[in-house]
Amino acid sequence: MGPRGVTARSFMHAPAFRPSHAVLEGGGATTAQLPTRIARYTILRKLGEGGMGIVYEAEQENPARTVAVKLIRTVLATPNVLHHHLQTRLVAGGLAQAWHRLAEVLHSRYEEIAEEARQAAVLHAHETGWRVNGVTHWLWCFAGDRCCCYTIDRCRGSPALMKFFGECFEAVLVTDFWAAYESVCAQDRQYCLVHLLRELEKVELHNTTAA
Repeated sequence: MGPRGVTARSFMHAPAFRPSHAVLEGGGATTAQLPTRIARYTILRKLGEGGMGIVYEAEQENPARTVAVKLIRTVLATPNVLHHHLQTRLVAGGLAQAWHRLAEVLHSRYEEIAEEARQAAVLHAHETGWRVNGVTHWLWCFAGDRCCCYTIDRCRGSPALMKFFGECFEAVLVTDFWAAYESVCAQDRQYCLVHLLRELEKVELHNTTAA
């Protein structure tokens, strides 16, 4: 049993500190600038200071215990960290180009995952809205028991499904009642049970047949 009734098990399962967004502006702080609180921590004293920031001894409210809280300097909490350590500036355009290059490198692996999904014995398909540069697109999800493939298309209809499946799907396709899925020539079908129950509830509401 530790201080204030904190056991070793509870201490290990409750992290002492989750970093907050508080950062230091510029250089270090003096004793006169000692903060009284940081988030849910009451500051007791300054433990030390270095190139990364300042470390304080503090009291945590729940669970009640003494912890160390470290404030990271502004230059290390922003994209300027690359410039600070590696003399490299990161701009939005460069980051976008890096993502495009990564997409090219991983494209063959993406195609392998898509083909693995098309070979699944049972495949779940679903779609949801997705914004691309402020324009509505659709994020399609095709999930088997061992893989999951995503594709983004401007279309929510059968053309998007034809791009993925081709002529037919020789296995069980699990979907909701969206009409576009009927265009897929599947070996067998299973409707999502949640959607099926919803449809049955609608039927029950409009059923005027006497019991």
